[in-house]
Amino acid sequence: MIAGNAESIFPLINVPKNWQEWSVWNIENGMKFSLNGPTAGKDSAMSWKGNQINGKMTITKTENNKTVELLMDLENGRFLVNCLLVIDASVPNLCQVAWRSELNMAKNYNPVSRYQAYFLKNYFDTSMSESLNGLKSLFPDEPVDEELS
Repeated sequence: MIAGNAESIFPLINVPKNWQEWSVWNIENGMKFSLNGPTAGKDSAMSWKGNQINGKMTITKTENNKTVELLMDLENGRFLVNCLLVIDASVPNLCQVAWRSELNMAKNYNPVSRYQAYFLKNYFDTSMSESLNGLKSLFPDEPVDEELS
């Protein structure tokens, strides 16, 4: 749970430039970023070139303060990752952010690429968890309920 409201969390997810504040992918040495399209929301994008991988993240759909859908294109279409981030604000002053992704591989790649996809999926699972912890770290600890103290 994140001690914050959806209105403060959503811009951190819906604005690609803001990912640099919390995503673990943005701390890789040698990573160079560029922003494309609108600043926020649908069609806003961030491209990167790194020592290990190149890619582009494009927001494909948003629902204000609730969801962000995006597509990550890795290695010029070799791997495509569809992602959905959901903000659950059903508890006052607390939000839960869930991140689901689906890795797809171009069909014309060889068995070695399928092997690489297996490790890439594990990398994504770990990176998503660490990134969500980075997002949580931007907000103070959970508030203490005065009535329960």
